[in-house]
Amino acid sequence: MSIIVNVICALIGAIGAIAATKIQRHYQQEDGMKRDLQIRISGIDTMMSRDIEAGAVSDELSRYLRETEFQIEEYCRSRWFRPRANRRLREAWRDFREALKQAQPQKPVRCYEFSTCSKPADFGLDVKIEALYRALH
Repeated sequence: MSIIVNVICALIGAIGAIAATKIQRHYQQEDGMKRDLQIRISGIDTMMSRDIEAGAVSDELSRYLRETEFQIEEYCRSRWFRPRANRRLREAWRDFREALKQAQPQKPVRCYEFSTCSKPADFGLDVKIEALYRALH
């Protein structure tokens, strides 16, 4: 009788160890995806600042935005058990994209010592980027 109990306990322990490893691997992948998204959003912020100061949105930034959108969807699919957080992240991304589409950066003007150029804060894009960072946490 004690042999059967020992075998059953060993099986339960092995199943528990396998389940714990799979759960840990899933969370590590999710953390890696979150870190990649934070790096991408930081890259978007720097490219966006550079492009808006130049007066137009570049093709490189547009491509980077599309790739980031696909990564956000993949990240949200991996967190199917957190629908409210996924909704908040998608809404923050949608708001950022709409604000970027509506932004009409002006070409830089330089006259003698006076110069003006557009900044992301002029269109409220800095607030949208901060909302994306908050939605990722």
